[in-house]
Amino acid sequence: MKYNLTTELAASSSSPSTNQWKYDVFLSFRGADTRFNFVDHLYSSLVQWGIDTFRDDDELRRGGDISREIFEAIEKSRISVVIFSKNYASSTWCLDQLAKILECMKSQRQRVLPIYYDVDPSDVSKQTGPFREAFLAHGDRFKDDLNKVMRWRSALTEAAHLVGMFFNKEGYESRFIRKIIEEISRPLNRLYLTHEANYLVGMDSRMREMNDLLGVGVADVRMVGIGGLGGMGKTTLAKAVYNSVNHKFEGSCFLGNVRKKSEAPRGLVKLQKTLLHDILGVKISSITDADLGVDIIRTRLGHKRVLLIIDDVDQLKQLKCLAGSSSWFGVGSRIIITTRDQHLLRTGVDFIYQVKELEPDEAMELFHSKAFPTSRLRDDYQVLARRFVGYAQGNPLALTAAGSLLYGKGIDKWRSILERYERVAASNIQKILKIIKKEHDLQRRGLNEAESPEKVLEDEEDGLNEVGSLEMPEADDVDGDTVEWTFLIISFFLEILAAICDQFFSPGNTQFALTGMWLASGALFVCICELILKWKIGESSSPRLEMFPEIFGLICGISQWLSTIARFGCMLKGMENPFKVNLLPVIFLGCLVARKLIANIKRCKTENRIELTSIVHVPSNEPTPDEAQAKKGP
Repeated sequence: MKYNLTTELAASSSSPSTNQWKYDVFLSFRGADTRFNFVDHLYSSLVQWGIDTFRDDDELRRGGDISREIFEAIEKSRISVVIFSKNYASSTWCLDQLAKILECMKSQRQRVLPIYYDVDPSDVSKQTGPFREAFLAHGDRFKDDLNKVMRWRSALTEAAHLVGMFFNKEGYESRFIRKIIEEISRPLNRLYLTHEANYLVGMDSRMREMNDLLGVGVADVRMVGIGGLGGMGKTTLAKAVYNSVNHKFEGSCFLGNVRKKSEAPRGLVKLQKTLLHDILGVKISSITDADLGVDIIRTRLGHKRVLLIIDDVDQLKQLKCLAGSSSWFGVGSRIIITTRDQHLLRTGVDFIYQVKELEPDEAMELFHSKAFPTSRLRDDYQVLARRFVGYAQGNPLALTAAGSLLYGKGIDKWRSILERYERVAASNIQKILKIIKKEHDLQRRGLNEAESPEKVLEDEEDGLNEVGSLEMPEADDVDGDTVEWTFLIISFFLEILAAICDQFFSPGNTQFALTGMWLASGALFVCICELILKWKIGESSSPRLEMFPEIFGLICGISQWLSTIARFGCMLKGMENPFKVNLLPVIFLGCLVARKLIANIKRCKTENRIELTSIVHVPSNEPTPDEAQAKKGP
């Protein structure tokens, strides 16, 4: 019997659930029939797939009354799997569980998957065969409480009308369990992507147009690009599409902020690992470079129907490493790419959706929802609001940011901020966004708000990411920098002390030779640890110029260590120090400092490049308010 749990569960998950599930799956079964065979195998497979499963192992000890803990486990489980076997109905414990499960199905929209383990579904529905015998016994036992017996009968009949899965003992149990795992894991692995709720203004029409391009269900592979300026809602649209259709695929993955993540050391390799993990549900650590990752993606996903969204792409190399061709994926797959660079969508992309500006009424609705979220827009604010909306040029990010900035402000403050906007030509929406960001920064810092927009445009600003938030320095970068300086300082002191000990060595002061050898050994150990750490996080793939000081410094460190061993040997033989002056520690430290300086220079260049690419000049055909007024004349 075919079961489509994915569609049903996805329907109940169209919005983030307010119920905090404790378990993914609750198993209801008759222990005497299946505890030590089928249920044990099923439970082990569920756990191996990372599905948090509740299995009651204390049925015999607890007795006939279902405990409070079991009730809570049922209530906190997202899916209940009811395994009907020949003796299931003979247990009042199981029947009480079933009644509770169906109650939660109605009250909490939980999902129920019936499994018919070597029993006929009609026996469950009509209480015939072994189920008839069980209820004859219940009728004699509960003569004084026949309502309970009728409730159990109704529960069995209702459960039997739910679509489920049938297993005959003549089949392969392992294959059947694998099908159960697939049906359960798809909706459980379904990631609901959150986004700014107010961006949903005007989303319905965009969603319809995107769905027409995607053609989900058609037996082909399609790559669809979403293009547009920053802040237009490309990522928001992609998330909305993902949330609405990803339950229709065998696997799905949303790779967000690809532009920034790919710039990190081994960034593309990490993105490839994320892609495979999200779709396959397993961690693949064998990817050592991007080329190998391409081969693994083609091999593992070539027969899977997947939904892949690659968000904020700015280089063709990113596409070649993550979705180089539609032949990489199984029939029915859909790949969505969002980018500001239209040229990237001209190769290999089947359809292009250009995100358009919001219509005037939609733009006013979005601005109103942020500036006056709980009340009607007052009449004296109407004219100013239209001017703000005009400057935003239908850009959802600009409208949201401006409305949030003006929330709770008096009309004089509205006029003051608007005057600052009017000093700058509104032909470039990116400039308007930078002005709004500066206003938010001024409010947070409590600085003088009279700073001019011209000064704002001269300031160095971070790029705006696609969802509209303002990028800040990340803690990981600071932590990595701190670790690097820690290695440098430790190596510095160890080498200096080792050099001092070398110079003080003499046959009468042999302790300096031993101390210097240990200090040099420690410095070499720290150097090797640093190289291992950088290799693990991917810095070993840096350009040759950046790696040369490290390699040369390691050679000097090894040489310094060997020289201290030689001095120690001289000490044992009572000989003088053969090296009166040793420059190896100085060269070693110079290499460490050079490595740090080169890394800082490279980081600064990268940040400047990001800043330049984030400011895209896009001329507008719409006249500014000042230009429109000039055309009308005095």
